[in-house]
Amino acid sequence: MVNTAVTSFRDNFLQELDRTEVIVEFTKKDGTLRKMRCTLADYLIPLEKNPRGSQGAYSEAAQRVFDLDLNEWRAFRWDSVVKWTTLPITY
Repeated sequence: MVNTAVTSFRDNFLQELDRTEVIVEFTKKDGTLRKMRCTLADYLIPLEKNPRGSQGAYSEAAQRVFDLDLNEWRAFRWDSVVKWTTLPITY
């Protein structure tokens, strides 16, 4: 049975990641809380860092995103997300 609340959460979150910057707060494996400013929006990712081919999902349990502060690809586990916030689009 599919949990529609979880599916809706992921779908909404992924839509925002594809559109703009998002701050995601999650618990790391060591138990510490991390805030990451990240995106999947092509216009925010440097060309040399753009993935070659389809690399959206890291796995079923984790999501690969571009960390805008570290300028590198990172991943977080879906079950570790505490909250996320969309940042306004800037031009």
